[in-house]
Amino acid sequence: MLIILVGASATGKTEVGKILKSKYGYNKIVTYTTRDIRIGETKDIDYHFVTKEEFEKMAKEGKFFEYTAYNDNYYGTSFESLYHNGYLILEPIGYNKYFKSNIKYKSFYLNTSNEIKYQRMIQRGDGEEQALKRIRIDNELFNDEIKEKFDFVIRTDNLSIEETADLIISYLKEE
Repeated sequence: MLIILVGASATGKTEVGKILKSKYGYNKIVTYTTRDIRIGETKDIDYHFVTKEEFEKMAKEGKFFEYTAYNDNYYGTSFESLYHNGYLILEPIGYNKYFKSNIKYKSFYLNTSNEIKYQRMIQRGDGEEQALKRIRIDNELFNDEIKEKFDFVIRTDNLSIEETADLIISYLKEE
């Protein structure tokens, strides 16, 4: 089963994914991005980090099932990774392609207050100005209207990362 995680910056998607892997055996489907690598990330494990020129060439060659520009960077899922069981982290624009497809998946929208997102961004090393800018952008992109497209919406304000992952698995077992 493909699990799709969607949420604004700092809602816990990446950390929840790590628990899905370590505790439940779901592998991350590695997507492509042009953003800079963060401290603690590993190339070809967290993302396939490529230049904008490389990404644009791949897009022109039709190598992506979906791709989007977000926060001045590209993100995309290659066709070759589509049918693996695991989890995938997407932005709403990328998710729309799955929503309209015949691919079998369960989708989870992770939602968190702006205050907690801000705290998490600062803790992971984002600057104050960058954190505030991302929250402003995310508030436009991640609105109430998009939540209706997901199988499950999880408010993570009062949940630990592990509790969130456990909740996802419990929802899957109920299906």
